[in-house]
Amino acid sequence: MALLILFSFYGIISGGIYLLFCFIRRLFNYNIFVQIPLDLICGFVIGLLFCYCTITFSVGIIRLYLILSFCLGLIITLITFKNFVATISDFVYNIIVKAINKIRRRANEHRKTNKNC
Repeated sequence: MALLILFSFYGIISGGIYLLFCFIRRLFNYNIFVQIPLDLICGFVIGLLFCYCTITFSVGIIRLYLILSFCLGLIITLITFKNFVATISDFVYNIIVKAINKIRRRANEHRKTNKNC
């Protein structure tokens, strides 16, 4: 029973890692050149976390119920926090876009005033 809870806990941690990478992916507006390396890194990190769990706590023996427990923790995190992270990432993305547009407008105004002099 302790192994199930432990693997579920590490599944929750891996869900948090996945949501962090989803947050970063959204900040780059789902650019394919950023999305592919982020997905590879995320998969690698979550895989390392699962291997660490398996080697440390079950002496390297992979059992189906441990895999299901890990996936259950991952799914619980995604169901619980997915909308929250999406809302925050959209909010941060919109702030960044507004700041960039404001900087561009000021730069264009500055260029126009320098041309008139």
